[in-house]
Parts: sequence; structure tokens; C-alpha cells
Amino acid sequence: MLALSGKAVIDKPKILIIDDQLTYIHHLLAVMEHQGFELLVLQDGSKALSLVQQERPDLILLDILMPKVDGFEVCRQLKAHPDTEAIPIIFMSGMSDPVDQAKGLSLGAVDYVTKPLQKEEVIARVNVHLKLRRLTQQLEQHIGALQQAEAALKQSDRQFRAVFEGTFQLSTLMSPQGILLEINEAALTAIGATRSQVIHQPIWQLPCFVHSLSLQEQIKTWVKTAVQEGFVRFEVTFPGVDGVLRTVDATLKTLCDETGAVILLISEGWDITQRKQME
Repeated sequence: MLALSGKAVIDKPKILIIDDQLTYIHHLLAVMEHQGFELLVLQDGSKALSLVQQERPDLILLDILMPKVDGFEVCRQLKAHPDTEAIPIIFMSGMSDPVDQAKGLSLGAVDYVTKPLQKEEVIARVNVHLKLRRLTQQLEQHIGALQQAEAALKQSDRQFRAVFEGTFQLSTLMSPQGILLEINEAALTAIGATRSQVIHQPIWQLPCFVHSLSLQEQIKTWVKTAVQEGFVRFEVTFPGVDGVLRTVDATLKTLCDETGAVILLISEGWDITQRKQME
């Protein structure tokens, strides 16, 4: 294997040329010179897999007709290994038979050039597939970052759920307009409703509040006060599913973004019915 580079190579596309004939190798090196590539040369296809695993080239120019192991078998081995399967391979051959071209592409090669090589064609095809390779790598990195963020978000959501549902407090999350976005089981039990009945509804239209227009107006006022002042505490009394009046000591507080705009209202309530009855 020959490595051809004048000095230390930094962030240059690395191209591996696999061909057993020195004449074509020299011609290809002449074609590729001054293109800003780091060029590696291998004349024995049987050593391709180990070398590619070691060097991790960005692209491979692979001759088809070689002794010992031909280009088709080299391609098959590279595409069968997880460390090398994504590296683009461009076949080179003096044969222009469509059957051979189709076979090479079916094995996973990305392109095919015929000998004698034309400088402009080779450079154009190499640059196209290097660009596609970079875009693919960037997309994979982006997808990986999204998957990590999604996993972190799911973990955070599980932790939130454990806290949100594990409390005996009556907890809800609302929009600044008072639209119910989330409600825990303790609150659902207290108001005698199912989640599907109340979610995405204005808080003052919950089944336990519809009996009183004045109470609905009072709840609207509490919501507006919380948005304006950041916090409000109040007591609210409503009939439970058993017909017994329930009293809840509640707070409404805001969650704001970095600009200070309210993005969420958080309510927490404590059922103080027994205390009120004792009083």
C-alpha cells in the first residue's frame, strides 16, 4: 500500500485506489493530482478489507479485473462489513458491458467509470459522491442528535409524570388563557371527571363549575390575576360526584420564558373539605 501526500493531511478527503496495474495507477494519480485529496494505493484486492478498516477512506476507486480477488468480491466483502459498508465505491473497468455495470451496482457500488479514464469525468464523479457522503454523514449525525434529545425528553417526561401523578395534591397545567393542558388523577377524582372530558377545555367549564355562572366568572378573574401578577391563592367550593360540597385551597402560578412572557399556568390544590366541616 502506498500513501501519497506531501505533508500532514488535515481534513482532506481520503481516496483509496485499488488496482493491480501500475500503468493505470500512475494515470489515475496524474488525473487526481492537485485536487486536494489524500491518495492511498493498493494493488492487492485480498488486503482491501483490513486496509479499509484501518484507514477508513472517504471513497474507493476499485478496479474489477484483478488477480486473486476481483473487484466484485472486494466490493461484496466491504459491503458485508458494518465498518465499511457505508463507504462509496466507484468501479473502474475497461469493459463497458451493461451486465457488468449492473452487477457492480447491485453489489452496492455507487458509480462506474470506464478505462481509459477521462480526467474531467473521474473528478466530477468523485466530487459528487464525496459531497453525497458528507451530506449523509451530516444527516446521520443530525438524526443521532435528535434521537438523543428525544430519549432525554422521554426520560424527563417519565420523571415529570412520576412526580405529577405521585402527589396527593390536585395538580393541573394550563395555558395562559386558562385552557387545561394536563391534569393528574387526584384532581380528576376530586372533580368526578375523566381526562377526555376535561382536557383542552377552559378550566371554568369543568363539570364541577358549570352549575354556577358567578363561580365561572370568579375563576376567569383568578386566571387573569395569575397571568398579570405571577401568583394568586384562593379557595373554591364545588359539588363533588357524591353531591357533597368540596373545598379546595388552591394556588395559581406562572411559568415564563426567557423574555418574561407567560407560557404556562401551574395550579396546585389541597382538599380541605374535612377541615372546613370541622370548622
